[in-house]
Parts: sequence; C-alpha cells; structure tokens
Amino acid sequence: MGEMADRLRSTPRSDLRALERVCEEVAIELNRTGTVPDFAVSSADFEADAFLICADQYWRLRFLAEPSLATAMRCALWLAGHVADPGHRRTIEEKWALGYGFITCNTIDADTTVETVTAQIEQLGEHAVDAAFFACLHQAAKLRASFAFGPLDRLLSSSSLAQATAHRRTEPVLIALRSMAAFGDRTHGPGYALDLMTEAWAHHDRSRAAVDICLNGLANSRPFPAHGQVLTEHALQAVAAYPDDHAMRYWLAIGHQKNGRYEDAGAAIDEALRLLPAHGGRGSHGLLLEQYRSRRAAIHDEQRLAGSHPSGLVRAPVSRWFAVKCAGAVLPVVLLCLVLGRLTASAPGTALVVTGIGVLVTTAAAAVGLRYLARDHGSTPDRRSG
Repeated sequence: MGEMADRLRSTPRSDLRALERVCEEVAIELNRTGTVPDFAVSSADFEADAFLICADQYWRLRFLAEPSLATAMRCALWLAGHVADPGHRRTIEEKWALGYGFITCNTIDADTTVETVTAQIEQLGEHAVDAAFFACLHQAAKLRASFAFGPLDRLLSSSSLAQATAHRRTEPVLIALRSMAAFGDRTHGPGYALDLMTEAWAHHDRSRAAVDICLNGLANSRPFPAHGQVLTEHALQAVAAYPDDHAMRYWLAIGHQKNGRYEDAGAAIDEALRLLPAHGGRGSHGLLLEQYRSRRAAIHDEQRLAGSHPSGLVRAPVSRWFAVKCAGAVLPVVLLCLVLGRLTASAPGTALVVTGIGVLVTTAAAAVGLRYLARDHGSTPDRRSG
C-alpha cells in the first residue's frame, strides 16, 4: 500500500491525463488483489486529488462487480474511516451513492434484501446512521434512474431503511428525492410534489445534488399548469449558482423545449455537451453523452416540425395519404349514385333525387377536407428526459 500511495502522491497534478491513468492503474491493482485502499482522503476535489480519484475508481469497480446494498454498506463504512472532514464526506457520499446507483440501476435490490441489509446496518453502532443514509441514497438512485416512482416513494416514506437514517432523513437530498417520487407517482398531486421540491430548494443546507434532483423531478413530472415555466425558472437559478455544471444546462434545455423555445433549448443542450467532462472510464460520461445527444436530436426534430410559424404550431401538410382517404370516402358514394341513377332512369324524378344526394355528400366531404387542411394541429408533444 505504501508504494501505491507514493505513486499517487508523486503524480503531477498539472497533467490530468497522467493523473487519471495512474489512479486507474492503482485502483485496478487494488481490486485485482482484493486490497481495500488504506489511505486518507483530505478533500472533495474529484478533478485533482489523486487519492480521491483512485478511491472513486476503486469503488466504481467494486459496485460494477457487486452492485448491491451490501457493497453500499461497506463503502459507507470506508468513507467513515477514511474521510475525516464532515463536509467533504457529505459531498463524496452524495456523489458516490447517486452515481454508483445510476450506473447499476438495472440491479435494484428486492424489498427483502433491503430489510436484511437494514438489520445489519442497525448493528453498526455509531456508524449505523451514516451507513443507512448512504444505502438509502444508493437504492433511491437506482429507482430514480429506472423511473420507478411508486417504489421510490415507498422506500423513502415507509421503509425501515429510511427510518434508520434517523436525523439525516430531513436532509435536502432525501427531500428532493421524495419530491421526484411525488412528481412521477400518480398517488400524489403536483401541489404536494411542488411543496416538497420547494422545501428542498429553500433548505439552508441545500447541496448541488439536491438541486439536480429537484430539476430532474420537475423535468420528468406529469404535466401541470405552467410546468415548463416552473422548470425553466428553477433551471436558470441553478445555472447561475453552478455556471460550469453540464447537468443544470441540460435541465434548462428541457425547460425551454417544453415552452417551445427551441433556439434557447438548442443553445442550452449544446452548452451542456460542451461542459460535459470526459473522465475516461470514471463516472458515467458515456451514459450522459448518449442521453444529451438524444435530447439534442429531439429538440431539433421538434424545431423542424414547428418550422417558422409564428405561433410555434405545426401546420399539417397536404399528404398523399389524406388524399387517398378522401377519395376512399367519396368515390363509393359517387359510384352508388351512378348505379342507382341508371336503375331509376325510367323515373326522372327519382334519378334527380339520387343525383342530388350524391352531390350533397360529395360537397360535404370536400368541405370537411378543406377545413382539415386549413386548420393548425397541436404542437409536438414534449418528450421525457432520460
């Protein structure tokens, strides 16, 4: 361990690529040999602190190999023993619990497993509350990424794991997750969700993670009055607070998109892509890049459909399919009238009535078609974020 620590300590911080490479090599070696890193982390700098970057790489490998609440419990205990500063530890635990949950969201622990691990956590003494908080956040992150709003609501409101977080249950990041569950779960109205989100947003101890989750919940909420406006206003506040944060630009892009402001939405998503850092195999860069590119394509598709119409509405084009449908509706009536006209040729009065009916039906069908072509159809529906 001493030799590995020396390698991390001697790597120049000015060469970020070399720093990343050395940290990854050390993390892989630690994981291969079954050695838990035994060095202290004295900052929350994920860009330049070699020991933190290495630990991040190491635990990422552990979670990918065993994406379970048992791993989350062990990770929380490691943090308690190797990160002394409470502020740094809180930043790291939020980033790790949420991030590792995101990249392993296809492996959600069953309720029975949650109860079993909770029972183990409750036996940890002084570290029980922090371990429960980390595990609860990790499980919630998986449910959040999977859009499992009902299970997320039940986890945070009534599970023994949530109760084991004790006084930490009122931290803004958990309140924000409750608001996200309420935005998506149909058992709650938007007013309840907005109240929870406002509570998390106005919290004096609000973290970057809490802000991100609040906006995530708004972006994926069931529609409510002024939905796009509320999302845009909060996203603009988040961009002002975190001007170099790619995620805040992403949520702003969705807000503008919901409002039909496609130029602004396109500019915001392009900025999000520019700010998205590439950290090799670390973090979830690849997943986010795919998500952001998909959003960019959706924005441009809707912008093309909206065209240059001043109201932002899409004018339906005269299509061959519509012409075929009109012909299919009118032609049988005309043919029937002709046949009846021949059959009733000996009775001029009857033939005149049949011909008149045919003319009326054809005229009515043409009028309906013209009204259809003349009217505007609704704007392209908003799409949900990933």
